[in-house]
Order: sequence, then structure tokens, then C-alpha cells
Amino acid sequence: MKVIDISALRKERAKKQVSHLREFDDYYEYCFIEDYEMKYDDFKSDSIQLADIFVTLLECRGQIMMTSLQFPKTYDIGEIVIWLDSYTVSFNERNRDGYYVANTNEIVVGLTFKGLPIVLAKRGTKKLQYNIEDFQEVTKQYVNMLHIVNTELAKTVDYPVSDQGYVFLNGQLWNDIQKIEFDMAVDMIFVNGCFIVADYLDEYCGSIGFYKEDDSLVPIVFFVGKNNIYITLEETDDGQLCIVEQVPDIKDLIADFKKRPADFLKHPDEIFE
Repeated sequence: MKVIDISALRKERAKKQVSHLREFDDYYEYCFIEDYEMKYDDFKSDSIQLADIFVTLLECRGQIMMTSLQFPKTYDIGEIVIWLDSYTVSFNERNRDGYYVANTNEIVVGLTFKGLPIVLAKRGTKKLQYNIEDFQEVTKQYVNMLHIVNTELAKTVDYPVSDQGYVFLNGQLWNDIQKIEFDMAVDMIFVNGCFIVADYLDEYCGSIGFYKEDDSLVPIVFFVGKNNIYITLEETDDGQLCIVEQVPDIKDLIADFKKRPADFLKHPDEIFE
């Protein structure tokens, strides 16, 4: 049996994604076709808004192709990498059964430009067929223009790939981790299917941990490893429901604990004696 290093694959994927990014004054551009503006002599293009990003469509010699995605500077590079891992954009993919999106679990939104569908979907494992009859046709909102991209204004993007997973709260990247308090008389906390008793959640070593008020130096539960952490926090009729999930990366966890000093697993009272 071959052991696959998932964290290494994830790092390599992120590096590859960043290598396709270039930065302009107002936006980042993720290119499906590298230096596309240099490969075609005479073409027209449009940037079509799809949710909060823009899809660049290039028209050349009677054909229309998707060449890039544009992300406004409201995104930082880390968020773009996560977006590319979470979503996919499909343009005019069709088989004998009709239009489809591959490697997805859910279609988020779709529209048509010159009668051709553009679809934003969440990444997954299914191949979904869809009907374009209810899609909004947006051609009249855009005017073709001769497209000249001044690549001298573009900068290459360098992004250090994190050795630690990202934390998501209710589907949104949670960069600024803040304290969340619980009342265990009415609230419920589940971590990877296990019910735990804690007074609050807070930052711990760049990730998150659950703490007791009477022993707040070391969390009773904390997260390590490079896999993402997903938190669902909901208000119920009785109190808060907090569900936290992280797929453990066993190989990395073993290596991580072997590198840590023996004091790491001691209670702070023992360390400072």
C-alpha cells in the first residue's frame, strides 16, 4: 500500500495555484491560459461578473474561451487559494445530455453570455447536469472591447503556503479568531462527534482551543495538524450549538508530537515549578 502525503499534495497544489496568479493595481488575475494576451494577435474580451468575481472570456476567430478569473483586492492571496480549492467555474461544457459541471456537489449560480452558460459551483465529486432556461442573459450589459493587457503593470505573486490549516466559521474564513463563550447548562459542543464540556473557545498557538474558566492556561481540547478546521455555530431554542470538525492527518500528527519537547504535555503548574 502506498502512503500518500496529503499535506505535501496540498502545499504543492497551493504553490501551483499561486504560480498562475498575477497582480494588477485593482485586482488579482488567475490565468487558465498563461500569457493569453501574447498568444493571440487580434481578439476581443469581456469580464463577466459572477457572484463577487469576474470571468474573462476571450473571443478570437469566432470562438469564445474562458481565459482567467479576476479577484478584486477585497480578496487577499490566501483567500484566493482557499476559494480556488472550494469553488470551480464552468464555461459552456456540454455533452449529449446537455450542459454539465464536473467535480462538484452543488451549483451556486449561473448566467448566460451570448447564449453560453457560465456557472459557479462548489467543488465535489459529482457531475451535475443543468438547464439554462432560467439563467439570466447578460450580454446587453457588456460591451466588447479590443483587449490590450499591459503586462508591465502586472506583478508576480509570492505567497508563503501555510504549514497550518485554516479555520472556517459558518463557511467563512476566520482570520481574526475571537473568544466565544458557552453556558454549558444550555449550550452543546461537539468536536469530531465527541461531546465536550468547556466554558469558551479561543485562539491557541495559531489555531483554536476549548478552555475551562478555572484552568485557562492550557485548553482542554486543542487542534494541531495542517488540515482545515470547520466550525458550525448556531442559535437553537435552548442555547448555542457548536460543531467542530477536522479530518486528522495522522502522519503529520505523529511527526509533530515527536518534535515537541516533553514539557509540551505537562500542565503549566509542573512546567513553572
